[in-house]
Amino acid sequence: MTLHQIIETAMKLAAHEGLEAITIGRVAELMNLSKSGVFSRVGSREQLQCAVLEAYDRRFAQAVILPAQKAPAGLERLKAMLVRWAERMGRQREDVLPCLLASGAFEYDDRPGPVRELVKASVSQLRAQLDRHIREAIELRQLDADTDPALLAFQLHSLMLGAMHDRRLLSATKSAQRAAQAALSLLAIHRPQPLTR
Repeated sequence: MTLHQIIETAMKLAAHEGLEAITIGRVAELMNLSKSGVFSRVGSREQLQCAVLEAYDRRFAQAVILPAQKAPAGLERLKAMLVRWAERMGRQREDVLPCLLASGAFEYDDRPGPVRELVKASVSQLRAQLDRHIREAIELRQLDADTDPALLAFQLHSLMLGAMHDRRLLSATKSAQRAAQAALSLLAIHRPQPLTR
């Protein structure tokens, strides 16, 4: 078995049961390998959890962040990112995982260590990406000059987290669609108003 196959197995396990469910023994059992066979390829449990998060980050970037970069800078790029994010969340396929960053944040928010730091860094980078697009939109006069980028990034991120919550816990199949609509409505509120005479 390759390292890639081990990480994929661990990622699927995390998607269904959370990052905490990843253990060397559990992954070995799922793959019909010995614990030493898995350990020799990935190292510790913590290293495997971190490898899963890094693989998830790359997959999310390829599906959401990088394609959105093809849209014009500013508001269109921000919208493209949000729409792709929501579309990804709304699909039910084996290769589209629930957000491991969201579940990881709840599992590790008060537990120091490399897994928490990696989750924190990934969420911070995602929030910074939203913030950057918002600032570009303000500079291009596509959003009001008095828009607070950090606040709007927080609101948009919170909408996506709420949609993930409803999708997973409440089995709300339209939660991703609602999140996209709510995000676009929120952006519309911040559009510059035409001058009145």
